Amino acid sequence: MDVLELIDSHEGLTFEAKEAVGGFPQSLWETYSAFANTVGGTIVLGLREEADDSYTPVGVPAPELLIKELWDTVNNPRKVSANILAHSNVRTEYLGDAALVVIDVPRAPSSMRPIYLDGHVDNAYRRRGEGDYRCTQAQVFAMARDAAPEGADGTVLEEFGLDALATESIASYRRLLELEHPDHPWLAMDSGELLLRLGAAGYVPGDATLHPTRAGLLMFGYEFQIVRAFPSYFLDYRELGAEPVAEQRWVDRIMSSSGEWTGNILEFWSRVNARLSMLLKRPFCMGEGNVRRDDTPMHAAMREALTNCLVHADYFGECGVAIVANPERVSFRNPGLMRIAPELALQGGASEARNKRIMTMFSLIGRGERAGSGFDTMRRGCAWAGLDEPLLHENVDPDCVKLVFDLRQHVSEHARFERGYHVARFRRDDFDSDVVGAHGQVVRHAFGSFEPYGAPRRYTATLQASDPWDSLTPQEYQIAVFAQEYRRVQRKDVERELGVGRSRAGEVLATLVSQGILEPVGAGRGRFYRPVPA
Repeated sequence: MDVLELIDSHEGLTFEAKEAVGGFPQSLWETYSAFANTVGGTIVLGLREEADDSYTPVGVPAPELLIKELWDTVNNPRKVSANILAHSNVRTEYLGDAALVVIDVPRAPSSMRPIYLDGHVDNAYRRRGEGDYRCTQAQVFAMARDAAPEGADGTVLEEFGLDALATESIASYRRLLELEHPDHPWLAMDSGELLLRLGAAGYVPGDATLHPTRAGLLMFGYEFQIVRAFPSYFLDYRELGAEPVAEQRWVDRIMSSSGEWTGNILEFWSRVNARLSMLLKRPFCMGEGNVRRDDTPMHAAMREALTNCLVHADYFGECGVAIVANPERVSFRNPGLMRIAPELALQGGASEARNKRIMTMFSLIGRGERAGSGFDTMRRGCAWAGLDEPLLHENVDPDCVKLVFDLRQHVSEHARFERGYHVARFRRDDFDSDVVGAHGQVVRHAFGSFEPYGAPRRYTATLQASDPWDSLTPQEYQIAVFAQEYRRVQRKDVERELGVGRSRAGEVLATLVSQGILEPVGAGRGRFYRPVPA
C-alpha cells in the first residue's frame, strides 16, 4: 500500500503521522512500542495533521539521515528492547516534492512482547484509539505469560491439591481417550500418573506431592477452585430464539458459575457441543455399511470453533468466554488478543496456542485439529453447507477475539443438492446478476458446481425482497453483523474491518441506513450508528 492509500484509508489504531521537521521525533519510539505490542501499524514522517483531520505533506529535509538514526536507535538495546523491523519495513516515498519516511511496524511475535523502552519494562506502550498509552501492569503480565516458551497453562499451582479437580471430569476424559485410542498405554495408569502425562499435574521442587497445573485446574477443576487462580474466569453459552433482536430472550443458558455442574472447560465443551449440534441441520446421509451418519463437515467446523475458543482464551483476561447462538448466527468470543496476526491464522498452516497443554488434551480425544489447520476445517464446513466463511474480528481494549458464523443460506433450499456429503456451493460472490421478477421479488442467478460431477449448471434462487439483509453485498453484510454484535459502529470501524477508505466506508454505512438496518446517532466525529430496533 502506497502512502496515498495509507492516508486515504487511515485508522487511528494503526496509523500515526509526525511532522519531523525539526529532526527525528523521539515520540516515535512510544508509537513503535505501542504498535508492536498491539496489532502493528504504520508511522509516516513528514505529514502534518490538520484541524479537520486531513493531512498535509510537509516533507523531511534529509530522509536518509532520519532512516540512519532510526536503524541506529532501534538496534540499541539500551533504548529499545528488540528490533522487529526488516529493511523492507522502512522506505522513502514522495508526494510531489515532499519526501516522506514510511515505517511499517509489524505486530511483535508473542515471544518478544512486551517491546519496551529505556531498559525498563514499565516503559512498554499499547495503542488505544489514536494514542499511545503506557501499559498497565496487567497488560505487561499478559504479554509476559504469552512470551513463556512453555505456554500460559504449564505453571504448577502448589497451593492446590488434586482434590481441586473433579474426579468425574477425569473419568469422563479417560472414557473419551479410550474411545479415540482404545489401546493407548496411558489408559492403564492411575489418575495421578495420567494427569502427570497430560500436563495437567506436576511437582514443585522439594515436594513429592502432585499439584494441578493451570491447564489441569481449568480442564478438570471445580469452578469455585478455578476462580481462586483465575479471578475473571467465566464461561457463558446463551442460546436465543428466533424472535426479532430487540425481543430476543435466551432459551437455554450454560454458565460456569451456576453451581449446577463442575464449571470446568471439559464439561463446558461437552454441554455446549451438544447444544450446537442440535442447532445445526442434519441431512439424511448414508455412510459406510449403509449406516446413517448424522455428523457433517459443518458440525466439525462448529466443534473446531468451540475448541479454538477455549484453547486460545486468556483466562486472566478482562472478559470471559462467551458463545451466543441462534438459528441464524453463532458467535464465539474469547478473551485475549491473537498470538499471531489474523491474516496468518486465516491463511492456515500457522498456529500458536495460548494454552498448549489444554490443546494437547483436546487433540488426544479428537476434539481439535492439528496446529494450523483449524480455519481450513471451518472453511470446509461452511463451503459444504453453502455458507459464507466465518468472520474473524480482533478487538482492542477490552482485548478479545470474536468468530462469527452466519447460518443463513444465501439461496433457497431447492437450489441445494446433496448426494452423500457433496453439496452445491454458493456464496454471495457467486451471484453474477440481479434482476427483478414479475412480482417485484429479487431474482439472482448463481453458478455452482456439484461434486463429484463438476459440471457447471445454472440455478435460480428467489429471495424475498421483504428482508433487506438479502440485498446486501458481502461488505455491507459484514458491517451489519459487526453492528449487531457490538451494538454500534463508527466509520473508522468500517475502514478497519473492510480495509477501505473513508468514502467507501461512508457508502456502506449510507446503504445500511437506507435499508433500515442501521440508524445514525450524533454528529461530527462523534457520530456512530446502531442497529434499528425491530
